[in-house]
Amino acid sequence: MRKKNLAGSYFGKHAGINGLSKSVGEFIDRTNGPTVPTGVNITNEASTSLTVNWSASTDNVGVTGYKVFRDAVQIADVNALTYNDSGLTPSTAYTYTVLAYDANGNESAQSAGVIGTTTA
Repeated sequence: MRKKNLAGSYFGKHAGINGLSKSVGEFIDRTNGPTVPTGVNITNEASTSLTVNWSASTDNVGVTGYKVFRDAVQIADVNALTYNDSGLTPSTAYTYTVLAYDANGNESAQSAGVIGTTTA
């Protein structure tokens, strides 16, 4: 038997959350991460900066943002498809990867690494 609480929501054995028929596990998808970002490339290489670009990932609940890594260390968390990395050392090669994440905390794998080299 379904009953209403004082707030007007149903509760009971089969009522679900606030009278809805889905369980908590159906509302929070913790298994499907976004696709891996592709097309990662480097542009605007200068002596102390460069720009990392990539193509959008897709996800069943929507991509919330991207984490950018330089030499395996996270350096940024952005909600764009580009990141300008500055304060770099001239004539130095850096390896960049990017991963996507969604609102449920699911993350993609990191993209393939791409090397960017600052100018002299």
